[in-house]
Amino acid sequence: MLLSVLILCFQFCLFFYHIACFNVNNSKSYGEQTSANEVPYVTLVTTESLHVWCIGALITEIYVITSARCVYTDKGFVEIIGSKLEHNLLIPCKFFVHPSYKNLTDFKSTSLYDIALAKLELKVRFNNYINIINIDKDPWLINEPERLCNVIGFNSIKTKYDTIRIGEFYAKYGPNQCKCIKSNYVTCLRTNTNGLCIGENGSLLVCKHKLIGIHSKRLPADICNNSKILHSVPECNNKFSDEI
Repeated sequence: MLLSVLILCFQFCLFFYHIACFNVNNSKSYGEQTSANEVPYVTLVTTESLHVWCIGALITEIYVITSARCVYTDKGFVEIIGSKLEHNLLIPCKFFVHPSYKNLTDFKSTSLYDIALAKLELKVRFNNYINIINIDKDPWLINEPERLCNVIGFNSIKTKYDTIRIGEFYAKYGPNQCKCIKSNYVTCLRTNTNGLCIGENGSLLVCKHKLIGIHSKRLPADICNNSKILHSVPECNNKFSDEI
């Protein structure tokens, strides 16, 4: 049932989001440091080896959404950042990767389906520090003005995170809004400052308090003339939200 729901989610339009990365090798901080009570849906996702850490978003009491490129085993763990325990709550999970995702070098092929779900073995109890974020199900119209959105991540290219950071960026949508790709499924973030860097897979793009983007990967400089980061997100319908 879960796999069929995941497939259903991807029967609709996919959007891509790009954001400039100031310096891949020595990333400067973007935005401001924030806390778990401000973004209670932020989680960490890792495989059984605990060697790969990615950002995820809690979307129900048992499901977390993240980047598929972070998942290369069937099982892993989700770390609940907002846990008040001495150590953040680490819950075992099972991964469900979009079946069309392939870890190829072609960014168009990989990022189109670069989304996975983590099903937690234990239900999360909500409080001021742990809660869900809703997925935006409304279509983004081409003639709609740019949106002011937030990018949430850890601003780290290390194995694990340092602090949660949140930055504001204007997002533009339309076939001619991005230098990298001409497509009706591309949105770029207008920024003259620092952005996400490599290693922040799964970072969240949030507009009007709803999740619309999941960081996939940084695009090579020779594609966009400057370093970029690619986000992808499905436009899910009500059935996806209801069934999970």
